[in-house]
Amino acid sequence: MTGKIKIDKKEGKLVGEVYTDEGETFTFRKVELKENEVLYMELDTGYETFEITFTIKGKAYEGTVVNEQGSFPMTGEKIE
Repeated sequence: MTGKIKIDKKEGKLVGEVYTDEGETFTFRKVELKENEVLYMELDTGYETFEITFTIKGKAYEGTVVNEQGSFPMTGEKIE
């Protein structure tokens, strides 16, 4: 899956959505910022659940996506 992730803070809590390049939009059910700039998110697409953990390094991030089929790497760039 490719696309854009948007993270906001609403009412003191992190929330997020993913906009796929195929035109779909999904809302994360959990977004948590942990120690050492690690972001953890859970995404349920209705047919698959993903657990996403990545580390923010300046404007870039890299991490892992885990689902029922296994795990795979995730990389991206932070944009304003």
